[in-house]
Amino acid sequence: MKAIHGGKAKKDRIDAHKIAVLLRGGMVPQAYVYPPAMRSTRDVMRRRLYLARKRGQLRPIFAALPLTSAWR
Repeated sequence: MKAIHGGKAKKDRIDAHKIAVLLRGGMVPQAYVYPPAMRSTRDVMRRRLYLARKRGQLRPIFAALPLTSAWR
């Protein structure tokens, strides 16, 4: 919807009208629903991406920890 909205006026009435025009014209794309067999794979991949990003966020924090005798 953000790509469709071109004007500066941001009102619910204007947005509702634009959505109604799109629905009437058949211009709203359908959402893709994963087949049940692929949902578990998608969830595993989503979790893997989350963990990889979290590791990237935490790596500099752990690298900055002082290497004292208490940490060894």
